[in-house]
Amino acid sequence: MFGIMQRSANWALRRHQAVGRVIQCQIKRKYLVDKLKYQTKKSQVALVDSLQKQKDEPFLSAPQMQQIGKWNADSEMVSLIRSTKCLLLCNSYNTLSLAVATELRSFGAEVDVKVIHNEHDFTIADEGDFDIIICPFLTKRVPERIWSNKERPCLIVHPGIPGDRGPASIEFAIKNKALNWGVTVLQADEDFDRGSIWAYGMFPISAKNTTKTEMYVSEVTECAVDTVLRAVARFKLGDSPKPWQYGDDNIKGNLQTKIKKADRRIDWNQHASDVARHIRMFDTQPGAHGFLKGIDGEIRFFGAQETQPLLYCGDKMRDLLTSAEPGEPIGRKHNSILIKCGEDSSLWVSHLKSNKIPGVKNIKLPATMVYTKPLAEMNTLDYEDVWVEMRDNVAYVHFDFYNGAMDVSQCQRLQHMLKNIKLQDNIDVVVLMGGKRFFSTGIHLNVIEQADEPHIESYANIEAIDDVIKEYVQMEDKLVIACLQGNAGAGGCMMSAAADYTIAHKCVSLTPTYKSMHLYGSEYWTYFLPRKIGNEMALDLTSRTDSIMASEAYSIGLVDVLLGRNGYELNDNIHEAVTGIWNSFDSRLVLNSKSRRSEKWYENLEEHRAAELRLMKQCFSDPAYHSARRDFVFH
Repeated sequence: MFGIMQRSANWALRRHQAVGRVIQCQIKRKYLVDKLKYQTKKSQVALVDSLQKQKDEPFLSAPQMQQIGKWNADSEMVSLIRSTKCLLLCNSYNTLSLAVATELRSFGAEVDVKVIHNEHDFTIADEGDFDIIICPFLTKRVPERIWSNKERPCLIVHPGIPGDRGPASIEFAIKNKALNWGVTVLQADEDFDRGSIWAYGMFPISAKNTTKTEMYVSEVTECAVDTVLRAVARFKLGDSPKPWQYGDDNIKGNLQTKIKKADRRIDWNQHASDVARHIRMFDTQPGAHGFLKGIDGEIRFFGAQETQPLLYCGDKMRDLLTSAEPGEPIGRKHNSILIKCGEDSSLWVSHLKSNKIPGVKNIKLPATMVYTKPLAEMNTLDYEDVWVEMRDNVAYVHFDFYNGAMDVSQCQRLQHMLKNIKLQDNIDVVVLMGGKRFFSTGIHLNVIEQADEPHIESYANIEAIDDVIKEYVQMEDKLVIACLQGNAGAGGCMMSAAADYTIAHKCVSLTPTYKSMHLYGSEYWTYFLPRKIGNEMALDLTSRTDSIMASEAYSIGLVDVLLGRNGYELNDNIHEAVTGIWNSFDSRLVLNSKSRRSEKWYENLEEHRAAELRLMKQCFSDPAYHSARRDFVFH
C-alpha cells in the first residue's frame, strides 16, 4: 500500500467518531421513531409509530440512529432475534438481500446466505440446522418438503401490499399511480404469494417519477428489512402467521395478471407523462419497447424524463414539436434524444437497446450511439444530468447518470463543473450528490463494450474519472462531502473515500472492491482508502467481491454519518447535516490540513495514481477483464 502509515487511519477514525457528536450538537429536529412493544410471549408483535417528543430534541447522531432507529428498535427486539439461525435463499445477493442479512446479523442472528441457481441448491435447507428460512429475493418455487415444515417456517418477502399477488407488483403500483405501497412477509405455500401473513409494512410512494428499480432499492428495501425483523420476532415469540382471504378489511391487493411483451409496448400517441411512466415501469429490466421513426425494428427505451409543456418551450422546440409525428426524434442533448409524443408533448430518453442495427451491440447504450441520425442540438434548461444547486455557502453538485456509469464525456462535463466551482470564493462546501439510485458505479462498461478498441476506451475512461477526483481533491479552501443518495459501485465508493466526509442513508450499499471485474482499480484508492479505514481493512475489502451496507461501512469508518432511513429522509436533512459539519471544530482541522498540502504531497498523490494506472493498463489487456465485462453487459 505504498508505505502508508497506520497513524493516518487512526486520525481519520478519530475524526469519524467525532462527526456524530458534532451533528448531535449542531442540528435540531423532530424525528419520528418507531418502537416495538411486546406483551406476553403469546401476544403478537405490534408496531407503534410515535413522535419521540413534541419539543425539539437534538438531531440523532449516527450512533444514536443505530441504537433507536426504525430498524434497531430496542433491546427486547435484539434479545428475541439474537442467536436465531437464519438461512437466506435468493436468486442473487442483491441490495435487499444484503440489507436483510446485515440487519439480522446486527441483531445477533446467525445468518447463512445461499444463492439458488438450480433445484439442487435447495438441499442446503435439508442439511443445515436452521431455525427459520427467509427468501428476500427468490422467484423460483420453494420445494414442498421445505415450505411444509411447520417447525422451521419458510418466509417469502413479497414487494407488495397484503393481497397483492404476481411477479409484477411494483410495475402495477407505478402503472396505477398508487400513493402508498408495501411489503408483505408470507409463509411459503403451494401457491405463489398465497401463504399466511407473518408481517407487513406500508410506505408512501414519495416521487411521482420513480422507476421500478428506484423504488425497489429504496422504499421497498427499507420496508422489507423492518418487516422481516418483525416477522422473525413473531416467530420467536411463538406466534403463528395469519391466514387471509380477499374481502378481509386489511387485504387491499389483487391477483395481478402476468405482464406480456405486448403490455410493455409504447404508444407514442399518449401524452409524454404517460409514456414516461410506462418506460419507468420496466426500467431497468426488461425495458419498455416500441418503434422509433427512422429505425427498423423494435427498440427498448430507458431513462425517460418528460419535458416542460409546449406553452413554455422556445420557438425552436415548438416548431419541431408541432411539425413532427409521435414517435419521431426531434432533438438531442449530450447523449440523450428528445422524442415527440401525443398532444404535442415530448420526453427525453437517455438509453436505447436494439438488436436490429448493424454495428450496434444488443446492450443498453447512450441513445445517440443507437440513433445516429442528425438531430438538432437542444439547449433546454429542464433537462440536465450534471447541475448545481446553491444554498447558503454550499454547492450541491448533482451528476445523475443512468445506472451510475460515467463515460468519458460525462466525466469531462462533471470535471468542468467542478473546475468552475473551485474558482468561486463564495462557496465553502461542495457536496457531491451523485444520482438518486446510484452515487456512481465508475467506468461505463457498456460504452466500453461498444468501442472499437475496448482496452483503449477503458483506459481513457478511468483517466477521466481520476481527473474528476483530482479536481475536488485540489479544493484546498473548501470542504468536500460525498453524499450517497444511492448505491456506490467500486469506482463510486473510491470517489467518496477521496472526499473529506461521506454521508449515506441506511439503504445504501457500497462495493469497495474491483475484484469481480478482475481490475486493480484506480480513483486514487491506494492513497485515500487506507487513510480512511486502515491498511488491513483496505486490503481485506479490496480482496473480496461482496458489497457492504452503509451501517457496516459506518462501523469501519468508510462512511462518516448515517443520515435517515432512505434517500428522501437524507435529502430532507442533508443541509442541516452539512451545516453542522461546516460549523464544527473538526472541519477547521480538516481545512487547516488541506491548506498545508505541499507540492511534494501532490507529487506523492500522483505517484499513487501513476502506479494504479500502470496496473490498470495491464488489467485492460487481460482476457479475464474482457470476459467479465461481457458477462456483465450481456446478462
